[in-house]
Amino acid sequence: MSEHTADDRLALFVEGEALIAIELEDLLTAEGFVCFSASDSHAVEALPLDNLSVAVVDLGLHGRIEGQSIVRLLRKRIRHLPVVVVTGYDLQQPEADLRGLGGPQPASASLPTRATSGTRCGT
Repeated sequence: MSEHTADDRLALFVEGEALIAIELEDLLTAEGFVCFSASDSHAVEALPLDNLSVAVVDLGLHGRIEGQSIVRLLRKRIRHLPVVVVTGYDLQQPEADLRGLGGPQPASASLPTRATSGTRCGT
């Protein structure tokens, strides 16, 4: 957990894969966020979440669909927190269904349904 002041923008990222977690932290830090990380719901529950600006949550953690319960927990504790969901699931798979988790719904069915191979955020 990083040290921070009251003026800092705080970001939580929840990712079970170490290399992806490192990349997420690098991207968020480059955008000016002070980062907190967690790899499962137990770690999220232990964090002070009240002043978060954004959360990035992977739906599939350690082979389970634990990300959905983490989004529910975040929405319960901070109702209007922006949550970015990261997943390798196709949008048509039930595991990628975010209905009932709160927050905005997908803007359009015309949005891309899967990432292009080799695409990297932030470049």
